[in-house]
Amino acid sequence: MVKYRSTQCYCFLIGVAFVFLTSMCPAQDSGNSFLEDFDKTAKADTTKESSLKGKLKKELLLEEKKTELEIMKTEYLMKSLTHRDRVFFWQHTASIIIFIVVLIIVLSGLFLSYLHFYKDLKSQNQIAVVGTEIELNFKGLKITSSLIGLLILVLSIAFLYLYLVYVFPINEMSVDNNVTK
Repeated sequence: MVKYRSTQCYCFLIGVAFVFLTSMCPAQDSGNSFLEDFDKTAKADTTKESSLKGKLKKELLLEEKKTELEIMKTEYLMKSLTHRDRVFFWQHTASIIIFIVVLIIVLSGLFLSYLHFYKDLKSQNQIAVVGTEIELNFKGLKITSSLIGLLILVLSIAFLYLYLVYVFPINEMSVDNNVTK
């Protein structure tokens, strides 16, 4: 029985030596060698792995670009909303300034018409009646009439009406939702 075990050990050692020697020596048979098949399989695996790594890198790069695009869209949207806010603030300020100027023009027109009506009332107490005079020269236009106060009043009210109808109304603006698409 002892002899059987030593034979088994010798066979095992011979097998290990054979595998070691065949792995160290280049194979003579180029088409049938186990090691060449193993090398080809390993190379194919590494090629597959490198192509998979390349695909994964491309997909990762694509995802990074998509993320950068989303960040850029968000930044653009934020800047656009900030710009809109500034524009609305300026329009509000300009609207207030224009409204004050219109009020000054209309009130000055009402005051001038009052002065002319008052002047006409004083002149009616006197006997002399002043006629209507219109003078046009290079210096300008000169109108003298008892109806000038009424003309100023009508022009002031017409100016206020046109401002209120065409300038003052606030129209709702549509929001552009295509920015995020």
